[in-house]
Amino acid sequence: MRYPDGGGLTPAARARREQIRLEAAGLFAAGMSPPLVARKLRVSRKSAYAWHKIWRTAGAEALASKGPGGQHSAVSNATSPARSIRSSRRQPALDIHRGIKLAVRFEATVTIAAINQWLRDL
Repeated sequence: MRYPDGGGLTPAARARREQIRLEAAGLFAAGMSPPLVARKLRVSRKSAYAWHKIWRTAGAEALASKGPGGQHSAVSNATSPARSIRSSRRQPALDIHRGIKLAVRFEATVTIAAINQWLRDL
């Protein structure tokens, strides 16, 4: 992940961007066109048109910040591949099958050397 908070912007920067979007909503309500809003607020025309579309369809409240971007991890610590493989060592007969299922589930690239090392560790 490139940014520590997962959203690319700090909370202060998100608040500043939200303020710009809400200011744009006020300008749209006053009848200003998206290109003029873009020039006045020093944002891209693409952003101004996107905000105008959102404002027109859902209102100014739809331009409010929704928090940091990105998705939450789908893998919790309890279901991480490493933890599942370690816990599967209690049942050697199921190790290979479970390891293959985990590799497919998490789209892991498994080399022959890694499989041989894993089997030696059993």
